[in-house]
Amino acid sequence: MMTMRKGNLVYVPSKVELYKFNESVDIGPSYAGFKQVEILEKPMNLLLLETTSDNKFVKVWYEGEEWFVDKRDVRNL
Repeated sequence: MMTMRKGNLVYVPSKVELYKFNESVDIGPSYAGFKQVEILEKPMNLLLLETTSDNKFVKVWYEGEEWFVDKRDVRNL
């Protein structure tokens, strides 16, 4: 299996939740404080921007903005 790297396209299936966290929240071991959730209506290939320090979430580029997705829901292309 390929390692997920910044700049790669990743596959995100439909019905997966994308999160935006409050600016003041440190995206680390605790993820309390998300301010917005978007649920994908159809599967998409998204640009991988980075992974969180604990490797639980990945940051992706979706509709012109940065969003976080649970890494378990993302697949390499």
